[in-house]
Amino acid sequence: MAEIAAEPAGKPVSTCELPSDLGLAAAGPLTRELAGLRGRDVVVDGSAVRKVSTPCLQVLMSAALTWKLDGAELSLNAPSEALASGVALLGLSIDDFTAAGDAR
Repeated sequence: MAEIAAEPAGKPVSTCELPSDLGLAAAGPLTRELAGLRGRDVVVDGSAVRKVSTPCLQVLMSAALTWKLDGAELSLNAPSEALASGVALLGLSIDDFTAAGDAR
């Protein structure tokens, strides 16, 4: 579920907390939640993830690329061991799921 907070500089940041089960069935809801946050800076909290699927990682990768093209920031914070392992299994790193917002 998304919530809006403020960074120390006062810029609003939305938080997207990933569910514990990022299996295939979670890809659609995750896509919709992230689409609703488009245009905002977002911190994705991966600390609760216990199961991860390639489709959900594809959704997160697509979001990072979209945010970068939009000039917004997106970061994947506090990845659980399961999430980090799933990312590594695909030959990726957590940094691949980050958009620095410098495209504008």
